[in-house]
Amino acid sequence: MSIPNRRTIISNSLTISNITSNLTTTSSSTTTSSRSPMELRMFRMEEMLPSFPTSDPANSPYPKCARCSRRGLRPNPGHLGCSLMHRITMSLKTELESDVEHSMKSLVRVSFEAGDEFLAVHWPSLCDLLFDIIREELQYVKDNVTDDRVDDAVFLKRLERLNDACLVVRNMTLQVDNARRFATVNTPKDILVEGLTLPSHASLAEVKSYFLDMAEVMAGFLPFSANDPLLEVLTHGLESSDRGTMLGAMRAMCRFIMSRDDYNNRMADIPTMSIHRITSILMLEDEELVSACLDFLYQYTLHEDNIKALLDLPEGYELVRHLVRLLLFQGITGEQLVYIKMVKKGQPPSYDIPHLPDAIVRELLAFAEPERATQWMRCCFEEDPEADITQIALWQAYQSRFNEYVSAGYPLLPAAEFIKNVSVAFQTASAMVLPTAQGQRFIIKGIRARETPMSTKGLVHLACKWFSTPGNAVSRCTAQLPTLRDLWAHILAAHLPPATEDNAAPIYSCKWAGCSRFGPHGELDRRKVVAHIRTHMPDDKKRPVASKEEIEMMEDPDARVIIRRCQTVIDERGEPCGIPLTSVLVLRNIRKRGGFKAKLLIDGWKNELAEVMAVNKPLAIFVGDLVVGGLGGPE
Repeated sequence: MSIPNRRTIISNSLTISNITSNLTTTSSSTTTSSRSPMELRMFRMEEMLPSFPTSDPANSPYPKCARCSRRGLRPNPGHLGCSLMHRITMSLKTELESDVEHSMKSLVRVSFEAGDEFLAVHWPSLCDLLFDIIREELQYVKDNVTDDRVDDAVFLKRLERLNDACLVVRNMTLQVDNARRFATVNTPKDILVEGLTLPSHASLAEVKSYFLDMAEVMAGFLPFSANDPLLEVLTHGLESSDRGTMLGAMRAMCRFIMSRDDYNNRMADIPTMSIHRITSILMLEDEELVSACLDFLYQYTLHEDNIKALLDLPEGYELVRHLVRLLLFQGITGEQLVYIKMVKKGQPPSYDIPHLPDAIVRELLAFAEPERATQWMRCCFEEDPEADITQIALWQAYQSRFNEYVSAGYPLLPAAEFIKNVSVAFQTASAMVLPTAQGQRFIIKGIRARETPMSTKGLVHLACKWFSTPGNAVSRCTAQLPTLRDLWAHILAAHLPPATEDNAAPIYSCKWAGCSRFGPHGELDRRKVVAHIRTHMPDDKKRPVASKEEIEMMEDPDARVIIRRCQTVIDERGEPCGIPLTSVLVLRNIRKRGGFKAKLLIDGWKNELAEVMAVNKPLAIFVGDLVVGGLGGPE
């Protein structure tokens, strides 16, 4: 019996996979439960990809195994065959034209859709095959490229295969682990140098862009030497007239030099004309190209010798001018209205310790000490960090209110325990001893008396502010009502009673605190006075928008200042980013390492920098440090 070759094995596995496509979901899930998520994803992608080219099994030159036919050995109905990646790997090894072409197209789709799941560590042999294909096809393309406008079919086919292989590797290098493995295991530096030195031909523009992308991602992991050929190629790319080539070269060089302080000296080998060209690009409105130039200048200005050479150019002054201009790049302008007149807020009014109504006292008697003392404090006082009350006044108020209930079996809390209990009722309050000229003063800091008491359930009572004799504090009504309805009923019954037989024509007036609406002569119409009293009733839903002082300040034109703002781009944390941030970082490098000449240049732009610091809040801290250092202040 002859042994089938590798191509027949692959064809048979594909036939088995086609058979299993009609199986039920139950059998498929049972079989694939032991496979990894990456393999399952590949299996799902197989249904979307066209099948590999296979010959008719009936016309196969290899005879079937008679022993297997007699025993009826057939593939397990739940077997899906080998994974798509194994088929692709085996197809590339066969070197058959149709299989290799189909495998490359499938890999392009997998590398695009699988994303971070396509790890090189899982398919090491496949990655080696890809780099072998790139080396082989790259050498062929480099040897056979011509200036003819029409290329032959063989060249175009192999160039397409090179493009596919480079695109797959480029997509894979976007994952950091893949880029690290390619740079250390597959040694791609020779491929990158050969690919970036391809002739300037229209048909090679695509593959050269792939090589630039790969060089940018893998540059941080590639080893370098004193005369590194890759860096020399990237340096020549800075002089290219092609925007994509120059952009990719600058990005790759920044990645190559980043975190390698010992190599910054080598940037001095970059030709002066290339540096001048990069600084000139800052005048363009191309955001992507300007951002790449600023990243390059940031790495370039990390060494003192480079800054000296940069400022020695005739365009050194213009460089600083453009960097200052870019501090407000694409800023959103606006205006902010600020009031500069200070409003002096008076101290909150001080009240006497409220006398609890009988209803609240009955609620408090339901508590045992020391909880009763705690609840009493909360009913009569509220937190105020700036206020205080003497300990003796606090104790006497508590004692006078509950002393009459001691004989009924409600003992008082001792004075020492009562004072200690203040911190239980109010966490911010504390007992203190203040030295004064008259001696020590014992106080409770952090509480003040309420205007009206509060019930144990949190209901604040309303005080009647009616004065029998206006201006005489002793004549004030002491009624405290739990609800607004009760307060209104109290005023109508006690202070504005209707006419009676004994007093048929009473004179009514408003004696609410601070009101002189009807004057000393009063009003005969009770309805007018009642309607006016409604304006004194408290309303929790209505709050004043601003105080009287604040309204006066808003009406004063001299108190208003309009500040111009220019908001540049920020990240999700509110920190500056993008071109404005990179510009100020380059300026900071120049100031710190450029010596007296650099500080003199920045000093010439102090007015513009001060304006940026005033209008651009996110960048104000960075620009402030720059201004202070530029004027000869501390580093």
